[in-house]
Amino acid sequence: MADIEGDDDEDDIPTSVRAASISEVNERTRLISESSSHVTQYTNQVYDDVPAIASAPPNGDANQHANDDVYEEISQRRANGGVARSMSTMTTKTETPDYHYEMPPLKYTDIFPSLLNMWALLIKDLLKLVRNPGLTLFQFLLPVVEVSLFFLAIGGPPRNLAVAVVNNDAYAAFNLSDIYLNQIDDSMISQKPVDTYEEAFADIRQSGKYWGIIEIPANYSHYLIQRVVQGNAVDNVTLFGSTVRVTMDATNQQIAVSIQTALLAAYESFVDVVLTSIGVNPAVAQIPIAFQEPIYGEVDAPFTNFMAAGVILTVIFFHAVALTSMTFVVERKEGLLDRIWVAGVGPGEVSIAHVMTQFIIISVQIALVLVFTFAVFDIPNEGSLFLVILMMMLQGLCGMALGLLISAFCDSESTAIQLALGSFYPLLLLSGVVWPIEAMPEPVYYIALALPQTLAAEGIRAILGRGWDMSYFEVWIGYLTTTAWWLVLLTLATIVLRVRR
Repeated sequence: MADIEGDDDEDDIPTSVRAASISEVNERTRLISESSSHVTQYTNQVYDDVPAIASAPPNGDANQHANDDVYEEISQRRANGGVARSMSTMTTKTETPDYHYEMPPLKYTDIFPSLLNMWALLIKDLLKLVRNPGLTLFQFLLPVVEVSLFFLAIGGPPRNLAVAVVNNDAYAAFNLSDIYLNQIDDSMISQKPVDTYEEAFADIRQSGKYWGIIEIPANYSHYLIQRVVQGNAVDNVTLFGSTVRVTMDATNQQIAVSIQTALLAAYESFVDVVLTSIGVNPAVAQIPIAFQEPIYGEVDAPFTNFMAAGVILTVIFFHAVALTSMTFVVERKEGLLDRIWVAGVGPGEVSIAHVMTQFIIISVQIALVLVFTFAVFDIPNEGSLFLVILMMMLQGLCGMALGLLISAFCDSESTAIQLALGSFYPLLLLSGVVWPIEAMPEPVYYIALALPQTLAAEGIRAILGRGWDMSYFEVWIGYLTTTAWWLVLLTLATIVLRVRR
């Protein structure tokens, strides 16, 4: 009945009304289709406009003209209908727009450092020192400890060297062998009487009990007198019987040389005592070579005086390297370096600020090292103390520049430590600190001359030992090479820091 009633109702609708309803439905369908088309076109146009918007400079009064050009381009694209894309193309778009960025304009601080920025960095570094008083005190005192250990352990004569003595001389009337043995320096050589040469030799071979053997032949006193009396008529038996034979354990060259020197000096003293006792001028038996008073230095100057100049420079130089070789590595790891770049600080300002901070520590270290070198250990200084201080400061700056360069290159603490330690021994051994560079092969000699410490150490030796000043080539060339190395290393550190920024 409902269908019949519905059919009856539909048949009752006038034809004009039915036509009007169909026309209204068609119009609404057209409007919806046009709206969908406009949405698709607008969305596609947005994709076209993104590169232009992204490449536009930021808003501002100075960039307003550039913004107007960008939006004018967008409007022109919209007026031309844009690029027709289907809805499926729009939703599956994966290509990356080609962005173009403009370099920021060159600022004053890009060429010249900002004093305000450097002051802020200096305060930051000083606060680190103040907040770590234990570490700061350790940095101040460590060079003093190292220099003190050097002067206490290096250059002094060896003591209590056990030497076996086999005295076969039984000439009781005038025993010359006892007189000779009494002239030996007991503080250096500790005489150990042994019955036979074979026994002493076995002790050295089996246990290294002695550093050498002094063997005095039988009837030594008699043969020595006959040797003097007979003169040119002396025979080989007399020569052999009047000779003291010394057998050394030469594995330690320095100890062997010290024993030889002590025994020769004892024999010279022995000859003086014997000849004086019989009324003969002792100069008759001396070697006819007379060493006069040295022009510079002392005859018996210890080896410490030679090494002192190089050691004090080396201590300051490598402590400066150690202070700065971890600087950028730690700040980069903590994120502090990135915050510095974001704040607008330049690499040159960072390098200079670190040098200024570490120079304060270096100055205290230099003062303490010089006090212990000249006042406590009494190292002679014949020249200007100001020139010595100036050279040590330049060496400290050079070491800091090398440390900053290492720190700028490295990303981890282990790498920085390896590079810093790896540079220590080559510079120490090739700079003439331990041994004169004149003993090196010729190619190595010229390499050593180009190192930052070689000529500097020679200049300090000339100041301390000879009293020379800046008018001598050997002195001012050391200052020149040190300054050149400092500037080159600091420039390289700044460049590397800027490149890796």
